[in-house]
Amino acid sequence: MGRILVVDDLDEYGPTERHRTEYLRKVQNLVGSNHSVELETNPVAVRWRIEGDPYGYDLILLDQRMTGLSGIDLLRYIRNKEPNSRILPVIMLTRFTDVVRDSFREGANDYFIKDQILGDPGNEAEKRRFEDEINTLIKVSLLYKAPLDVSQARSELDRLEGFRDIIGVNDGFLEQLRQARIFADSDLPVLIFGETGTGKKLVARAIHRNSRRSHRILYEVSMGEIISTGGLSHLIDIVGHEPGYLYKGDPGGPGLFEANHGGTVFLDDIQLADEGVQGALLRVIEEKKVRRKGSPRSYDADVRLIVATNEDLEEKIRRGEFRDDLYYRIRRLYLELPPLRERKEDIPLLAQHFLEKICNREGVKMNISEDAVDCLMRYDWPGNVRQLENEIEGAFLLARERGEILPCHLSERISQRPRGRRRVEPEDVRKQYFDFWGKVKASIGKGEKEKLLNIFDKILNLMEREGKDLEKITVEDVGKFLKPNSKNPRSWMNTELRKIGGTFGIKQIKQHYKCSKIRKFPLEDS
Repeated sequence: MGRILVVDDLDEYGPTERHRTEYLRKVQNLVGSNHSVELETNPVAVRWRIEGDPYGYDLILLDQRMTGLSGIDLLRYIRNKEPNSRILPVIMLTRFTDVVRDSFREGANDYFIKDQILGDPGNEAEKRRFEDEINTLIKVSLLYKAPLDVSQARSELDRLEGFRDIIGVNDGFLEQLRQARIFADSDLPVLIFGETGTGKKLVARAIHRNSRRSHRILYEVSMGEIISTGGLSHLIDIVGHEPGYLYKGDPGGPGLFEANHGGTVFLDDIQLADEGVQGALLRVIEEKKVRRKGSPRSYDADVRLIVATNEDLEEKIRRGEFRDDLYYRIRRLYLELPPLRERKEDIPLLAQHFLEKICNREGVKMNISEDAVDCLMRYDWPGNVRQLENEIEGAFLLARERGEILPCHLSERISQRPRGRRRVEPEDVRKQYFDFWGKVKASIGKGEKEKLLNIFDKILNLMEREGKDLEKITVEDVGKFLKPNSKNPRSWMNTELRKIGGTFGIKQIKQHYKCSKIRKFPLEDS
């Protein structure tokens, strides 16, 4: 399925063809028969291989110490070959752990000790982990080679548990979900980056439900909740403590990771982790162990870690606020969820999805008007999907009697209505027009110019609320609003005015409205 390039000068094995054959046989046995393996003993020649065929390989196994060009230097070269090399997974093979941090800093996906995976007998657990990671990284690499078919990707995701509730057809968003589906097959840590409300928790749940640990609980916790306890308590929440550690008679107990041994832990807001928590996390990832406070021994804590953040962790590393070795460990599988403003085509789908959920819960039927959808599409949604869901919840309550969400049911900043105005439906406004005009004919006698102008103030105020430009309003517009079925609204309006004993030019009426000090009309909030 995948094409693997092994870069090793074989200085510890020997230069003969027999040594090359034996080395390749060991690697092939490790990665399985589904993948093809090629060996390059000259690290300088790798540059020409990559430049000549940037999409030719799906993964590189890179020896750390070689003659002429070190593994770190070659890794740096590979990562600088934009854009294709950014999606080429690289695993470092080394006998020395002192270069691990540099490897991760330069962009390695992982490292393995050569003697543990290629030695005899080696470490069986590490060999299994190596094979698992090879398969996962190659799947991700192949994903970038295949053109994205939106309908096919959506169909694939709909068949998987946990992905059915994730709505979207945006290419970039679906690509991230396809990666998440592949990441579910691995036990490696996953880092999910995205602004607040982009669906990080939803994606984490989908990964867990499609993983081999799905039979165990997914424990969800925000780092903000943990560190809010302050002092030593939050670290005890993570690693646990021995009986009597806090006070005499204290029963002690396991911490977060030990208690969820064999399961998955989702840590949101990882950027808030302090130095003590970061150290504990690093030990859990590397050793699958924790050491309780007050205990000399270690306890098993084999958990799959999924972490999320809405901040730039690399910037926090530069400021000395986040450990770089922890960052490179949790970033081995990385997802970046696009904000809703970059997936505009998903807004109508999401709005309808949220409305259907509410309608099913309440046992009613409702739809969203095209004008309301247009308002939703124009807005930038700084709170992303979560804000959209809250908006639909509020609009549902206001439109419940009508059975359709209109722009007037949306928040002012989304519908772009003037601030301080109460929501008014078009039918309500029309009724107010006729009510006002009825009052004009019933109560205003001949020559009562000021009262007539005040009534026009009310009518113009209502027309402005409906989005009419005051400067462009004509007598014909007023007639059309008061009697929309009239064949000649201008003539009808002038006739109505004459009935009550006076005619006024539209300029005079609008000038009076502008100068009026009284602006508390029946539809305004007092």
